[in-house]
Amino acid sequence: MSEVNKIIIGEEEYSMPDLPVQTQADIARLHELRLNATRLQRELNETIGLIQMYDAGIQNSVKPVEQEAEAS
Repeated sequence: MSEVNKIIIGEEEYSMPDLPVQTQADIARLHELRLNATRLQRELNETIGLIQMYDAGIQNSVKPVEQEAEAS
């Protein structure tokens, strides 16, 4: 039997085809949820980076105005 058809649940190794169909479906759903969580984490990290870039851009765009106002 190939390693691809085996899964560790707790500390026990199981053969996927030997598990009940509902358990197999639950395992597949768990995998989907983990992939989705990874995607969402990546999206969150990218969004935070964009927020920081916009924030820095806004701060840089108003600095010359602040300096001109102080000089007047």
